[in-house]
Amino acid sequence: MKDYKEGNMKKYITVALILAVGLVSSAYVVSRFYLRIRKEDAIAVKGTSQRLLVSSTGKLSFNVIDTDPVLSNALTRVRDHYKILTSRIGQQYGAQIRLYLEEPGIKRVMKTTAEGRETDRLAYYYVACQCGVITTNVNLIAKIASMLTDYAAGNILVQMSAPEYLLSDLPAIKVELLQEATQDGWKRAKALTQERGRIGRLVSARQGVFQITAPLSTTDSSSDWAGEYDTTSIEKEIRAVVSLEFEVK
Repeated sequence: MKDYKEGNMKKYITVALILAVGLVSSAYVVSRFYLRIRKEDAIAVKGTSQRLLVSSTGKLSFNVIDTDPVLSNALTRVRDHYKILTSRIGQQYGAQIRLYLEEPGIKRVMKTTAEGRETDRLAYYYVACQCGVITTNVNLIAKIASMLTDYAAGNILVQMSAPEYLLSDLPAIKVELLQEATQDGWKRAKALTQERGRIGRLVSARQGVFQITAPLSTTDSSSDWAGEYDTTSIEKEIRAVVSLEFEVK
């Protein structure tokens, strides 16, 4: 009797194991099928938005430079030349600009031998005073640069950097373009799924390239997170890209 009961118990355990394995396998197949259907019932698209804008701020940085074996002489001339330049610029453009001045940078330049080897004897002091002009009238920057070039041709040594043209309200512009790019992506998804169903909820969204270039530029960042910010042109073309995935019902 005992052997009979043990035999029946083994049979029950075997049947239970077979049923359990079957249920697990069925669940796996169903879940795989469900995942495949879910994957097939979604569509991935890219949305883009472009806008042509004019820079709101212009900036021109320049150095007033002088050299002298006596440091006080070089400092005095640099300050005097700065006053001459800013007075002339201020007289001509007044309240349309803002001038700024940083503390002079001082460098000791040592004498060298005929072979070009530096010695421990002082040749002269190199003094550079960094200055700049900022204005919302961006067309003035080129005129001021021309004026400084004329002084550089005379007895005042001026070293200019390339003019910079910037967008002061860039964060707000970026939000607007991303909204437009998202709307564009939704329209593309809708056009692509006209025969398959209708667009459902947004499953995922990721910001792609956001770049600011000169108009008609061929620059295009290949990386999703890379971007370009051109500061050399007054007019700028802004482009935003987003990657979107929508549910298809």
